[in-house]
Amino acid sequence: MYVKKLASATDNYVKLFDNATVDTTTTDQRLVLPLFIASESVFWVSHAGLPMANGVTVTQHTTSEGTTDGSDGGDGFIIISAA
Repeated sequence: MYVKKLASATDNYVKLFDNATVDTTTTDQRLVLPLFIASESVFWVSHAGLPMANGVTVTQHTTSEGTTDGSDGGDGFIIISAA
C-alpha cells in the first residue's frame, strides 16, 4: 500500500478493514498508516501479505482507533492478490 498525504498537516489515518462494506468495526481493522506531515509519503509492504477473508474497505479517519471520517488524508493505491 502506498499513500501520499495531501498538502495539509492535519493528522489523518489511512486504514484497511477486513470487511467489504463497513469501516467502523475495530476488530476488522487490519492496517493503519498515520499521515501527520503535509505531502509525506507512506509505504507498507509485507512478503507474507495481509489476509483479508471478508473483502477490503479503505478509509481515512481522524484518530487511529476512531471512526470519524477524515478529509485531509491522502491519495494512493493498494495491490490485492489471491494467495
